[in-house]
Amino acid sequence: MSSVETSDGSFIEVLPVGTKVRHKRHPELIGEIVHYEYHESGKLSPLPYCVHWIDGKRAHILLGWFSIYPARDELEEVLGG
Repeated sequence: MSSVETSDGSFIEVLPVGTKVRHKRHPELIGEIVHYEYHESGKLSPLPYCVHWIDGKRAHILLGWFSIYPARDELEEVLGG
């Protein structure tokens, strides 16, 4: 993990792009961080990850239309993945 400043001025730890992740509230959802999201200021967004879920339809059902941008504290790294 590395520490970066977000557009709201806070510093957060982020997982690297390519990390395999699981959603904490819906552990059946497994995905991969495909890129970071940036604010128009050029700094990282407070919702820093764009996640490609293996089962995108299920993710949409469980998380809604904004499912590809989960809150970072709702994700955990899938070790060995």
